[in-house]
Amino acid sequence: WTNENAHAVVKDMIKFLLEQLPEHERDILRLRYGQGLSDREIAEAVGLSESSIRKYISRARKRLKAMLYEGGVE
Repeated sequence: WTNENAHAVVKDMIKFLLEQLPEHERDILRLRYGQGLSDREIAEAVGLSESSIRKYISRARKRLKAMLYEGGVE
C-alpha cells in the first residue's frame, strides 16, 4: 500500500459513511469540515440556532464513530 492508495481508501470510506447520515447532519458536517464555517455561520446559513448546530454536529460525529468502531449503520 502506498500513501496514495491509503488516502483513496479512507476518502471513499468517509464518503460512504457520510452518505449514511441523515441529509441535514451530512450538510452541516460539510459546512463545518468541508468549508470551515463556524457554528454561527452555519446557523445563519441554514436558519437554525447555534445550539442546534452544535447538537447536530455532536450527534453526527457519534453516528460516524459508531459506524466506524461498532460496524453499525442506522
